[in-house]
Amino acid sequence: MARSIQRACCLGIDARLEGVDYPFIMNRTRSYISEKRKLLEKIVESSTDITRFKEAAEFTGGLTMRVGERTITAPRIVIGTGASPMILPIPGLTEAGYLDNASLLALEKLPNDLVIIGGGYVGASTPTSSQLWDPESSS
Repeated sequence: MARSIQRACCLGIDARLEGVDYPFIMNRTRSYISEKRKLLEKIVESSTDITRFKEAAEFTGGLTMRVGERTITAPRIVIGTGASPMILPIPGLTEAGYLDNASLLALEKLPNDLVIIGGGYVGASTPTSSQLWDPESSS
């Protein structure tokens, strides 16, 4: 929506983006993610064809894995690695402070400055989102 308003002049339309309710957008985003996560968990937990393991696991053979203290074998294994960010060992990063995907979504106020380091889907989509929140930002 914001991008359409920003480009409306190309169509001869005088439209202005008067402001963005960042807390509203972030609350809506968090609610959406929470609802989808709960739905997916419900589907997985109610399935008779899926066994979910939450422990750390490693392959010990072709279709054999050690999951916690158990060894399992299955014709199909799906690995859901979750959303644990990798924090790069950049000198001074810890002291300067940083946001990962979860803490970025927890913000109640848009930061004045934001530097994105990383090429995953979060790193690739965040600059686009921040431009919509603040048209003066650059990616």
